[in-house]
Amino acid sequence: MGKSKKTKKISKEVVDNRLFSRRQFLIGAGHTMLTLPPLLSLMPREVLAQVTGSKVTRYIGMVGILGIDPYQFFPVDQNGLSFVSGQKDIGYKSLSQISGSISNIIDSSFTDLYPYMNLIQGLSMTGGLYQGHNSSIMAGTHSQLRGPNFGRTIDVVLEKSSGVYKSTDVVAKKAVRFHDHDHTKGMSWDAAGGSRIVSQSLQGDWSLFNLLLSNLTGGTVGGGGSTGPTQGQLNKKLVVDQVYTDLKALESNSRISSYDKQILDRYITGITDLQKKVAVNNPVPPPSATCSKPTMALEQNAVGNPYKFPWDAPWGINDINKLYDNYIEILRIAAMCDLSRVFHWANSVWVNSYGKGDSSGLHHDAVGGSDGAAAGQKFGIKKLADLARAFKSTPDPINGGNLLDNSIIIYANELGDWTQGHNVFNMPTLTFGKGGGHINSGYFIDCRQRPLKLVKNNYPGRPYKQFLQAVMASMGVTKAEYSKYGDGSGYGEFIQGVNQFGFNDPNFFAAYASVHNDPLPFFYT
Repeated sequence: MGKSKKTKKISKEVVDNRLFSRRQFLIGAGHTMLTLPPLLSLMPREVLAQVTGSKVTRYIGMVGILGIDPYQFFPVDQNGLSFVSGQKDIGYKSLSQISGSISNIIDSSFTDLYPYMNLIQGLSMTGGLYQGHNSSIMAGTHSQLRGPNFGRTIDVVLEKSSGVYKSTDVVAKKAVRFHDHDHTKGMSWDAAGGSRIVSQSLQGDWSLFNLLLSNLTGGTVGGGGSTGPTQGQLNKKLVVDQVYTDLKALESNSRISSYDKQILDRYITGITDLQKKVAVNNPVPPPSATCSKPTMALEQNAVGNPYKFPWDAPWGINDINKLYDNYIEILRIAAMCDLSRVFHWANSVWVNSYGKGDSSGLHHDAVGGSDGAAAGQKFGIKKLADLARAFKSTPDPINGGNLLDNSIIIYANELGDWTQGHNVFNMPTLTFGKGGGHINSGYFIDCRQRPLKLVKNNYPGRPYKQFLQAVMASMGVTKAEYSKYGDGSGYGEFIQGVNQFGFNDPNFFAAYASVHNDPLPFFYT
């Protein structure tokens, strides 16, 4: 890859021992290793043949908490729907037909994303329980008053699927998970032996940067007996500077094409700018025993709030808005460079303020009631839209087009509403991206059952798990594979009767008994 002895050694290991790997590295001072984007002109012929014949799709899932009232989220104007032939519960309308703001949360600032966006109404949990906080939403199950101790969240299915990662694929991390509030860190999990296994999750842009972009090795943090520089010492110097010699050797390689030089230049510039931003936002790196895992504990504070928020002292975060912007840039570079294809973003609720947050007034005590609670959700959702814009503006060096063409970005929430008893009949669902050509985008999709059935001030519709299954299918996971992770009848849970809120209908979801394991029609193509 370059001319240095160390570089040749790494290249030989990558090419010879992992014949079909497309991962390349720069090696520098202090055992610094910087993962590079795919540079096709430098790959062995047999590797290039596999890379150019493959399709890489990325998944980013943001899951929120505390719910959103439907009228704050879905279109005010729902007239003029068309219906899929033979599917009276799949109505649709082009988002381009809606002028101005769609709703309080989905305002006119989303207009530029309409061709890549879907807003889906009427998706219902079908687990026999229809009320209460739900850490199992991403597994298509309901956790209120129980585990459940079966199933697997969508990010874990994707992480372990051969449809997403071939056995010969090499990435920095098969799944990347990060959270900003203790209540959200358990929303990714697997199940084994009758127990739920919560996934490891990071906090902070410094940790995320180190995990994905600056694979620093060879030293221990603090104390005696260190065999190399500490994390703090290494981070005082830009990662690009540490691998500068190897970088220059790579740039002078006669085999590298002009296109790959442009990809390399964009990547190095992005890494440099991003590390500077992260350093500014984190004046002191969080105490950590390694470069990839934070160690600060979330604990009760003096005013009775049981969780520490990012602006509190243990995080050392100066600006929430900049923290999220750094998340976005890290994910953009990681997706462009195929460092991972699965990202789980557990997002809390924020006041609609860029410079700071407020740890009170987030739920039942929200100032302004439903409007105030919706404003708290709007911040994270708009940041997800910013991520979609970043993907849209970034060329995809592997597939062609842009990153958003070959990604599926979703917003989910544990609850279907904030005001009306926390029911899960109408889950707020927003997507960006075309999923490598498998997602039909640009629509408001109405999945409520017809004729409309009012239950606890909501209109239930198709199983929510069909949406998750569509996302998995767009990533290359087969129906046979995802159907293994659930209650025994398929993915997640499916119980066809409803007996709650004084409403009893043993056949309420019976129409979906034979199709509940299929991807959501119209949305998935």
